[in-house]
Amino acid sequence: MPVQFPEVFRREPSGFDCIVGNPPWDKVRHEPQQFWVTVSPGLNALVDDAREAAITDLRRSHPTEAERERAEILWRSAQQELFKTAFTLRGGTHVELSQLVLERALRVTRTGGSLGLVLPRQLTVLAGWSVLREHLTQNYDLQVVQGRNQGEWIFEGIHESYAVVLLSGHASKDPHTLLGVATSAEDVKAWSRQACVRLSAAEVADLSPSHVLPWFGSPSDRVVFDTMCNAPKLAGGKGWIHGWHDARWDFRGTGPDRGLTSRTDQVGAWRVMMTAHVDAFAFDYGEPFKQYVNDHLALAAKGRGVVIDEHGNVSLGTDHPVIAVRHPSRSDDSRTLIATALPAHGLLHNKGYVHAVATADGTSPDQELALLGYINTITADWWARRFTDRHITAPVLNQLALPDWNDAQVEEAAAITGTLLARSGATTLAGDITVVDAHEETSEALLVRLNQLALDGFLLTTPHLEIMLKDFKTKGVPLTLRVALHEVVAASAAVAGQQ
Repeated sequence: MPVQFPEVFRREPSGFDCIVGNPPWDKVRHEPQQFWVTVSPGLNALVDDAREAAITDLRRSHPTEAERERAEILWRSAQQELFKTAFTLRGGTHVELSQLVLERALRVTRTGGSLGLVLPRQLTVLAGWSVLREHLTQNYDLQVVQGRNQGEWIFEGIHESYAVVLLSGHASKDPHTLLGVATSAEDVKAWSRQACVRLSAAEVADLSPSHVLPWFGSPSDRVVFDTMCNAPKLAGGKGWIHGWHDARWDFRGTGPDRGLTSRTDQVGAWRVMMTAHVDAFAFDYGEPFKQYVNDHLALAAKGRGVVIDEHGNVSLGTDHPVIAVRHPSRSDDSRTLIATALPAHGLLHNKGYVHAVATADGTSPDQELALLGYINTITADWWARRFTDRHITAPVLNQLALPDWNDAQVEEAAAITGTLLARSGATTLAGDITVVDAHEETSEALLVRLNQLALDGFLLTTPHLEIMLKDFKTKGVPLTLRVALHEVVAASAAVAGQQ
């Protein structure tokens, strides 16, 4: 830049007055599937093993393209090494061009200058952006307009669920961030400070160690967010339970546990879960399984909580997580946090598809079940949506705000969760936890009570509930559940008012 624009960089202060752009969002690493899909468009429809085999065949049958691929691999490898050395604010394992453009823009903008960039929403939430995010939020006045591509109003040919950030800002001695949302170009043109949520640099730093910028649908969201913000977090160790994200089992194509699996479903084989197998308080066994583990001794030898007793029976012991959570999940899905309990034997979670929640030694079965129940509530889901892009990542789970429940509330939530699991066919869970149907009420009535417990745990009332429900489609929170929740929350408030 200084060579191309000497008049810009020889003045004081040096640099551009303004940089505006829409940088490429590609990763620098070579991705064989993306390279070869231009030769064979059907690759994207194949499962992992079949896709790898097809790419191997294509390299043999298309020597010219194979040579071009080898050249690209070398070039991209050289690029990665250069970028990792030249750029200091990028993070994560993969070099992303949009990160590099943002860092370069910050470095070549003069003091007092401004920038405006179109960036992926990952900027606001993913760990790989945390260094850039900290630099921005702690040194710049930012205006962050977040929007989804519904109706392709931002980009043509890009899926409507894709979330985009319109970032503008300039350096400041008293930095703050204004967060807004847009659903059309008209919303962007009509943008105003009054329609945004304002966060100071200190508030952003206090939200999470990685300076995550939450997603707000409207300024009223801040009322609920602030009410929940000071609650203990799951991984903080200060609430009624201490837990954290767990994704140690990795049976993917390049995962360390891949060698344990086969495509053959033998008698006694354990099944490896995919995303669609997990429902709230249940498993969908109608979805096909793709991988099986037949070697139980090798499974137990991993030392991750799979145990074999003196009779040769294999099960998930007390050292193995109980709670399984869908990993791919978007903040605008009908529901975002979807979890169930692992049975004592037969199923394993799998990195990239189904993750788990590990808990500290000494955690009681009631605490485990109560946590599962809470994770499936509207309150927990609403909180997680503020930080979720397209996956329930480790920070999303670890920073989950916990309700202030006493022992009686934990016990009640656990009993409800046990009943809902039992009605879905569960009997014995990981760690030898037994569940039974101990209630006469309908499952919907139990869900209402579970959600009421979650609201009570944060002292959330009817106005807060109304704000949260705006985040969910009818499919995620049916009308009957909405009406019932309004009734019990209103009745609870009336009783409290009389007291």
